[in-house]
Parts: sequence; structure tokens; C-alpha cells
Amino acid sequence: MDIRALRLGRVVGVCLAALVAVGLGVACDTTGKHPAVSISGGGPLASARARLTGAPFTELAFVPADAEAVLRVDLALLARRDAETHQTEKMLDFLLRAQQPMAWKLLGDAGVHAGKELRAVYLVVGPRAGAQPSQSMLVAGVGDIDAARARAAFGGGGGIAEVAPGGATIFVWPHAQVALGMGSTMPYDKIESGPHTEDQLLQSSAIGVADGLLLFGPPTLVRRALAVRAGEGKDVRVGELADELAQLGGDSAAWGVARQDAQGLVRSLAPGLRSGRFHVVLADAGKGALELRAEFGGNEDARAFATQLETMIGAAALMTRKTPIGDTLTRMRDESPVRVDGRVVSIGTSL
Repeated sequence: MDIRALRLGRVVGVCLAALVAVGLGVACDTTGKHPAVSISGGGPLASARARLTGAPFTELAFVPADAEAVLRVDLALLARRDAETHQTEKMLDFLLRAQQPMAWKLLGDAGVHAGKELRAVYLVVGPRAGAQPSQSMLVAGVGDIDAARARAAFGGGGGIAEVAPGGATIFVWPHAQVALGMGSTMPYDKIESGPHTEDQLLQSSAIGVADGLLLFGPPTLVRRALAVRAGEGKDVRVGELADELAQLGGDSAAWGVARQDAQGLVRSLAPGLRSGRFHVVLADAGKGALELRAEFGGNEDARAFATQLETMIGAAALMTRKTPIGDTLTRMRDESPVRVDGRVVSIGTSL
């Protein structure tokens, strides 16, 4: 196996593309059977933390407590929505094969298929990610993963095998330069020699294998995630993101939470953000609603983010005009503008 062919940016891209597909599939549903996306927020409720000990939040046992952001997409739920046509399942398979053919082959060899054995995918941003983003990004897959078969599929490719806590295994490629460009099609042998930024190359990479879990990212973060899963450290359910996680629905098709880290990545994307969350719910009856909530440290930061959000919505509406998503974004822009209440930015609209 040539680890150089694995592109972390493309794997992340597949995760985000699946999230976009949620909105596209729902917006195109004219039957009314599957109402659209709901992104919700509200004040933190400490008592709700007890919910985090049950499914599906038990999946978070591998995420370190100091993670800055976590995104989850439920591939199995999306696949179940069209069990008769299997269109979502086919789309996910196509995205993975087109954007990450090496990963697609290896997962197939391991008996892991998106929407089936691969139940959900996670994108985790570790702490202090601002200086070296690529060294703090972890992609994970959870589901009915046979660790023995996965080890056989991922082993023998030149990686150095390590025994990890909890009976897990890590395969490390210490000298492999893995391209990180989102959607990049540049072959490894075409990358110019010389110094590169962390946004361009991941100098070493690792794959972690455990029962029900696959990890891909920098070796340090993969090792730490497996150690936390084995009980050698606290996980995110008792960290600073716990209150945001506690507000999420357990049946969400996709969700994300984020917090401010003084040395993190979020501060460069949304300066002053203290915390924020979203989740996408697909129901079989009733109307959908779109809501978003983000809390900032100061009023000026909140107003600046609101302006950026309005610009983004307007640009997205223009890019997707004459499509169901474009119609929704246009209605959101015209009928439900971004609201600013002191330090809180929110959006609310029916879909």
C-alpha cells in the first residue's frame, strides 16, 4: 500500500460532501415525507450531560477532552432514508471512490462500506491547532468494523505496526508525505521539492485500528485518541464541549460543536467565538426549521461574524440559484435575516 496516495484533505472533503448531501437530498424531497434541515441551539443545561453516557454519544469515547471542535455525519441514517433505491449509499460510495480511491480500496478490503459497516464519520480538531492545523486534524470512522480484517487490509504496506492501549493497533508511516490539499488532484510525484507548509503536507501519518473504530491522522493524535478510548485520559463528554454536546439530538443526521481555544483554529475562522453548535435532523413528519446559534466574547465580534454570515448566505444563494437549496437560502436571506442579540448571533427560519 502506498500511503502517499492517501490525502487527508480529500477524506475531510468526503465528510463535508456527505453533510452537503443531507441538505440537497432533503431540499429536493417534494413529497413532504422527509422535512428539511433543523439546526438548533439554546442555553447550556448541565443536567443534560447525563444523556452523554448513552448511545450514540458513547462513540465519543476516543475524542480527547480538550478537542476544539467535533463534526459527525451519520452515514447509516442517510442510507436508511432511501432503502428502496439506495441512492444515498451509491452517492457516498461514489464520493469516496472519486475523491479517495486508495481509502476506498482499503476499506473495501476490510469489509467496510459507507452507510453499512461504516455507520458514521467524525472530523476532530485537536487543541492548539492554530499553529499547525494538519497536525491536529483527525478523521474517524465508527461502526461494525472487524479489527482483525482491518489489520490485514492496512498491514503489509510499509507502515510500522505498534501495539496501542486497549488491544488496538497503529500503523505509522514516519517518512511519508501525505498531500493535504482539499480536493487536490496533484499527484505526489508532481509536488515540487523544497519546503512546504503544514497546510500542504503531513510529514508522517498513521492509521489506528480497533474494534468498531478506524482513525486516520498524525501519529501523535491517533495514539492519544486510542489511549483515551482505553481509559487513559478523559474524553470530550467531560470536557469544555460537554454542555454543547448535551444539547444535541441523539437522532441527528449530522452535528457539530466548537469552542474557543486561545491557540486554536476556530479563533482564526470566527474571532471571539466562545461556543457554537448545530445539528441536522431528518424526520418523517412535520415541518423543518433552520436555526443556528453562536456566542461570542464581545458585541463587536458578534456583529462582525453576523456580517460575514450574511455575506456567506448571500453568496451561497447566488451560487445555487434555481435549485431547491438556492431557493431555501434566498428565502432565509430575505425573510429571516441574521440576528444579533448582544454577544449572541442566531438564525431561525422555517423550511
